[in-house]
Amino acid sequence: MDLGRSLVSPYDPLRPVVTSYIPYGDHEATTYLVETKESGGVRRGLIQALARRDEAEWVVAYMAPALSRRPENFQLWADMLVLLCKRAAERGILRLFAKSSSETEEAFRRANFSAYAQEHLFRLKEFPSSSELASSFLRCEREEEDGDRVRLLYKRLTPHPVRRLVGLDRVLGELDSVDDGVWEERYVLERRGEVLGHLRLRGGRAGYLMKSALRPDALDRADELLGAGLALLVSRPSKAVYCSVAGYQGGVSPALERLGFVPLATQTLWVRHTAIRVQERAFQLVRGLEKGVEPARTAFGR
Repeated sequence: MDLGRSLVSPYDPLRPVVTSYIPYGDHEATTYLVETKESGGVRRGLIQALARRDEAEWVVAYMAPALSRRPENFQLWADMLVLLCKRAAERGILRLFAKSSSETEEAFRRANFSAYAQEHLFRLKEFPSSSELASSFLRCEREEEDGDRVRLLYKRLTPHPVRRLVGLDRVLGELDSVDDGVWEERYVLERRGEVLGHLRLRGGRAGYLMKSALRPDALDRADELLGAGLALLVSRPSKAVYCSVAGYQGGVSPALERLGFVPLATQTLWVRHTAIRVQERAFQLVRGLEKGVEPARTAFGR
């Protein structure tokens, strides 16, 4: 479902099922096999959601068969999403997140998912020569020193409705599930102790993925930030290079084009709430008429 992750390391739905049985694993998988009967026969599908342990959120990670290969399974996708939402609510899950391409958007709408953002993916057409890339002047992120400043950067760049809906940890990618064999490095671009930009570099057996964030008043340094990210890959094995940019973090597309990136795809980010707010009448306490409780008097004066 997450194209950026699949481009770096193709998703294997069997692996999270196996690792879910590890007692101290970070993630657990929930998988359903769905069978629907239609006039044309029986259709079967599979849907899988991932979640961090002890959290009331699921991420739709895998659905099969792919709609790009069999468009007639559109209704099956919608049915699987509806079933997943019902099962999530029964297990106390409050929200489901998902990413989808344009051909699957209607299935999510029918399952009452709401779109809250977009993500644009770019592919590097040809790797620039070493002479065209500036030497990497980025510094590795140090959590204790840079953690608060990096979070402040993303807080300023992310619209309040998105930040309130999904939380800053999800914007930062702290809740992303990382497959086996995938590594990630984080770098900061700073000036006089102030963080201007942030770069996440992820690599797997199929390619590399860059994610960048840059302050609006520092967009003139977008070429330097992204070029330095490519310079970090010069000495690594030659693989396909991609870049992911949030729709609300515009301004870096011209720099990507100058470096040789071309648009690849646009994904829609979805959320589905399984709980709704219910207004209940508030009971107001009133002062009692009696000041205290006294023994009842009988006919004998007791």
